Order: sequence, then C-alpha cells, then structure tokens
Amino acid sequence: MNERGTNSVFLTANPPGPREFNRVLVLGGGQEGSRLAHRLGEDQFNVVLIGGVDEKPLPNVSILRDAILERVTGFAGDFHVTLRTPSGRLTERVGAIIAAQPSQIKPKFDLYGIRPDERTLSLSQVEAALANSSLSVTPEGNWFHAAFLVGLKNESELPVFERVFAAIEKLQQNGQVQCYVFTRNLKVAAQGLERRYRETRERGTIFFKFDDAGPCFECSQDSTRILFKEPLLGSDMELTPDLLVVDELYLPPADMEALWAAVPSSPLFRPYLQPDSPRFSAVETPKTGIFAIGAARGVHDPLFVEADIESAVFGVKKLAKIDPTETIPEVAFVDPDKCAICLTCVRLCPHGAIGFSDRAFVDTISCVGCGICAAACPMSAITLGSSAAEQTNTRNNGKIVVFLCSHSGAEAWEASENSLGNSVLPVPVPCAGTVDESRILMAFEQGARGIIVAGCFKGNCASVYGSSLAEQKVAQVKSIISNAGFNPEIVAFLPLAANTPKTLQTAVKDMEVILGGPSL
Repeated sequence: MNERGTNSVFLTANPPGPREFNRVLVLGGGQEGSRLAHRLGEDQFNVVLIGGVDEKPLPNVSILRDAILERVTGFAGDFHVTLRTPSGRLTERVGAIIAAQPSQIKPKFDLYGIRPDERTLSLSQVEAALANSSLSVTPEGNWFHAAFLVGLKNESELPVFERVFAAIEKLQQNGQVQCYVFTRNLKVAAQGLERRYRETRERGTIFFKFDDAGPCFECSQDSTRILFKEPLLGSDMELTPDLLVVDELYLPPADMEALWAAVPSSPLFRPYLQPDSPRFSAVETPKTGIFAIGAARGVHDPLFVEADIESAVFGVKKLAKIDPTETIPEVAFVDPDKCAICLTCVRLCPHGAIGFSDRAFVDTISCVGCGICAAACPMSAITLGSSAAEQTNTRNNGKIVVFLCSHSGAEAWEASENSLGNSVLPVPVPCAGTVDESRILMAFEQGARGIIVAGCFKGNCASVYGSSLAEQKVAQVKSIISNAGFNPEIVAFLPLAANTPKTLQTAVKDMEVILGGPSL
C-alpha cells in the first residue's frame, strides 16, 4: 500500500519483560492533561506528566514541564520511552501512554486575506483583552461596532461558537455595542449552545449567513472594510467595524512523531493518533496500551474531552487488571526455525504487536489475531492459534467461493445463508486482508467458478488497512487472469457491513450472471 509507511522507532529488540501497569506516561501541556493526571493519581497510579500547567504538586504525579517524547519501544506494560529534557535525556519504563496534548490554535488571518492590527484581532486576543480589561470599547459614533468572522473559511469547531457567544456577551456589558456575526454554517448542536445563540440574537446581535459567495475584505492602513451582499434581501452592503474578530483553526497537537512511529498503521490516520472508525471505541488506538484523548484523536469540544478523560482512566484500569504472571495463549505464533528475520510482519502489523530479537515474536496482549502477518510472511513462519485461521478446503465442484471477514461478511452471510442456495461456498477468515493472491488462485485451481472477497468498508476495518490490502490483492488477481485470457470479473472485492446481507445477496446474483447462471 502506497500510503502505508513505517519507522524503525517502533521496532523493539526484546520480548516484553515482567509487565507493570501502575506507571503511566501522560503527554499534557494543557488543562486536559493535568486533569487526567490528577484523576489517575487519585486512583493510585504513578503518573509521569509531560508539560503540566499546575503550579501546585499533584498526588502521585511527577511533572516534567519541558520534556519532549523522542522515542517509544515495547508493548503495553513494558513501554520504554526516551525523553529529552533541558538537563539531558532520560528513559522511563511505563505500562501505558496517553496523548492528552491541547489543540494548536491558529488564527485564520491568512485564509481571509486579512492582516492583523489594533482593530483586527484573533478571537484569543479578544478573550485575553476582555479578561484583563485592556480592550478599549470606544465608539467613533454613538455605537461601537464589532464584527466576528466565524467559519467562513474552513468550518469552525463547536468550541469556537461557544467562545464567540461568550465574547459577545462580555463586549455588550460595556454599553452601546452592536455585534455582527458573519458565518456560513452555524453550529449550535452542543448542549446549551442553541439557547445561547437565541439569547445572543435577542440581545441585538445580527447574524449574516452566507453560501459560497461570502463577504470580501478591503484592508486599509488602520481598518478593514467588509463588502457583502445581504443574504436575504440581496442588497449590496458594507461595514467598517471598530473591531474585527477573526476565528481560529483547531489543529492537532504538536510533537506526535514518536507516538505515530509506535503505531505502524498511523500514516493512514495522521495527523491524529486514532483512526476515524467505530471499530476503535472511545480513546483506544490500534496499539494496545496507547490511548488518545481530545485533540490527539481529533476531538476539540471540552464536553467530549471530559468524557475522554474518564474513558482513558477506565482503559488504564482495565489494563491494570491483567495478571502479569498469567500465561496468555498465543494468538499468533512465529516458528523460529522458519523465521528469516525479514521483518515483513513487523512492518505490516497494523497494531504494532510484533517485535524481533533473534527472530520475530508476537506480543500476546497486543495481537488481535487479524492474520495479516501470517498471510504476508514469505517463509510461512507464522500461524494463528484461532480456529478462524484454519485454511478451509475450497475444493468445491464449481461453486462461487466467498471469503468472509469475521467482522462484517461472516455476519452478513449468517443472515443470507438460506437465500443463497447451494451454489456458494462460504470461507470465514479473520480479516479480508489475509486473503492473498495465492489463496485466490488456489481456489480457482480447486474448481471455483467465481470468487468474492467480502471485507469491511474502508474506514471501518478493525485491522485499519485489511480491506485495502484485500482490494489490492483482488485487483492483482484480476490482472493475472485477464492476461491469461479469462474474464477478470469472475473475482471481486465486496465491501460489506454486518447489517447489509442484501448487498451480499446481490453480489452473488451478479456473479452468477457473469458466470452464466448458478451452478447445478
């Protein structure tokens, strides 16, 4: 896959030692990181907090204000992290890592083509000036006119609207202040935000909502003029406000490189640490023991961040329940006599569950049994311990073979089995990404008339890129059989959800049409 990249930082040189989950590294730098560290400390976890903002010490929390995370190796319960501090580098051993850095906030001056000056400020600058009473609300006429630009370029996050309403309320406490909001898509879905919007309008704020033809701006030496067509009346209008407030972009946190490197599949969902997929609930990332809250997973609303903090605490507690002395059955096993240490499995594992020393090894806590490593191993050195990985015999007397991902296709098959007749041979697989070219071609050799590989939709794959791998392999087989003179349509990739059995039924019927009818 072209978009998948790796970095040697995530490789680990030794199998996990005795696991210890009581020590947690929190990457902070804002209020959310400090609140998380405080919650974990209350629950008797020993916390190393990078970038804390608290002046007072927190119980069970060691604060490294100026440290930067440089490197992560190891697995849940046995992470080794390298931190760069003003006094030098230090290494910590922790059981879990939580990314809780604040959003980076960037004003949209460049997007609007506006230059900042004394009367053209960012939302953060206005908030600071209102907080320390340094904002001069002195009108040139009878009224002070303040205009807010919100979401005209790049949609604004919900917290921006909350901040705008709060700033308008404070401004209007200074006397005769007329406020205007220029916006495109007014977001008021957060709790209490619609009420604040109505109250803001009732206090006299005028809202202008635009489609693609938004306002234009003319900047002079000491002011900015807004030129626009009134959306309802269609009249040409202009406004030169006493104060122009520019909204801001919420960007991902800085200094995420070491954590991206620890999760091999991260190039598919950077700049965040969590795929945008329902397969990864709450604050989980593809790598066990690494969590992401708030901005680190693309969530900027403070209300949701509070829920993320509780989810992270729950996730760490769940890890801490693992008995480090208990033997965990191996989900995948590497045969040391066959392993050539080519590191294909290490680079390909979407969950960062494989390391190497004198041979590759699988971390039993991190492995989810997707089987991608076993399918990709050129030496056939990896086998799965689950029965789902067994190679079903596809000798089938002219049937349509359907490989069914356990997370989607298999459930769709169960709801469709009675309507598909005897012309179909179902083959369950742990992940569609395990169905490689050789397995598809072998099914044809064993008599398959047609083949369907049924995997998850992109963005909904539990193995992050398993479906993408499957689609690529099907495309390669199509090319092979087309060059051999056969119809490439006799093999197909089918994206499915567990609740879409009719899609599977339709795909089978379409394949039967391509093949000239159902098998006898």
